[in-house]
Amino acid sequence: MKYTHTLTLLLVVLAISCNAPAPKEIMNKSLYERVAGLCPGPAKNDLVIYYFDGDCTMCLAKVRFIEQKLKNKNSIRPVFIAKTPNPASLEFNLHSLNIASCVYVEKDNEFEKTLNFLKIVKVDKDRSITNFENILHNY
Repeated sequence: MKYTHTLTLLLVVLAISCNAPAPKEIMNKSLYERVAGLCPGPAKNDLVIYYFDGDCTMCLAKVRFIEQKLKNKNSIRPVFIAKTPNPASLEFNLHSLNIASCVYVEKDNEFEKTLNFLKIVKVDKDRSITNFENILHNY
């Protein structure tokens, strides 16, 4: 009987902790300003950042998909950052896919330690970071 109360208390604590919202992740101000400055646009816009492998065809297809989904969303600005040892090939592929958005080619792995590679995130004007991968499909 005495274990019933302990077990009940443990289950209540677990249920509450599972339903608690995750703490907001905030991008530091200098990184935000640096990334936002790569592809200039209205300051009030939220950013959708995709840091990707510029030699990956699936990644390039995702860039195209993101560009199409956000084409008429004036409040969101895509920022694409490519990691590639072959910028000329990337440029050719971007042109072939008719990708018109700004794509910044990373130099010396400058974002490797600060951005999530192969993840799509949305950063609002308050610098709050949201995983945008699943949301994008419903946009």
